[in-house]
Amino acid sequence: FDGTKFTWLGSITDDTSLCITWHTSPVKTWKDFVEKPVTLGGQGPSSEPDIFARLYKNVFGAPIKLVAGYPGTNEIMLAMERGEVDGLCGLSWSTLKGRYPHWLGERKANILVQAGIKTQAELPSVPAATDLAKEPEQRQILNLILIGQAMARPFAAPPGIPADRKAALIAAFDRTMQDPDFLAEAQRLNFDVNPVPADKLDALLAEAYATPKDVIAKLTVDNVGSLEPKWVFETAAGGNVSATPAVDGSKVYFPDWAGFLYAVDRNT
Repeated sequence: FDGTKFTWLGSITDDTSLCITWHTSPVKTWKDFVEKPVTLGGQGPSSEPDIFARLYKNVFGAPIKLVAGYPGTNEIMLAMERGEVDGLCGLSWSTLKGRYPHWLGERKANILVQAGIKTQAELPSVPAATDLAKEPEQRQILNLILIGQAMARPFAAPPGIPADRKAALIAAFDRTMQDPDFLAEAQRLNFDVNPVPADKLDALLAEAYATPKDVIAKLTVDNVGSLEPKWVFETAAGGNVSATPAVDGSKVYFPDWAGFLYAVDRNT
């Protein structure tokens, strides 16, 4: 589908994504994060913990081991407390301070990096991913991911609704964002209200769809057919290889059906 075709009404807030580790983890800072091995919890390929973990691994070179398969963020948080994983990425600042304020007060969690279109004034000592991205391509990839953080929790109506109905819905949304009872309830629940107007959402989506295709599609199902082998390896006993390889630096590890385990230098 084309996201620019929807009738965007506004978003209650923008948001900032964090990477955190438990206080007992040896990885406590951004410098640790990009230098020391770290195990992070994940859910599945399309979840934010997995997306952001892969972002930091692939774009910034952080030595991350991602353990996917947790049903949700709550289960990852529990695994972090138990010591099963060091932490997780893709946790929003609003969730951390809204649901786990005691972690902040008791210094139970290390906040390694923040990722958002703008930095959080409440996190002045936490480095921003936008400042850490030095190369143009790094910034393009990061910006594409962060557009989702800027939209955060948007409301939309179907495409092609009449102009007067669109205007009425947007006006109603804007009034709600200023309604005293709504704001009082949000404050009681410790929910952030930093409204993003409809025209800003339209601009963000236009920016996302204008991202160069080579940045979006480094490797997708659409271009696999045009790739060429970089090298071919013949197993010693002619055993078939069907497993997904494990990659550690320049080494590629994989088994074959003859019962052998191979370690191959991917550069040579």
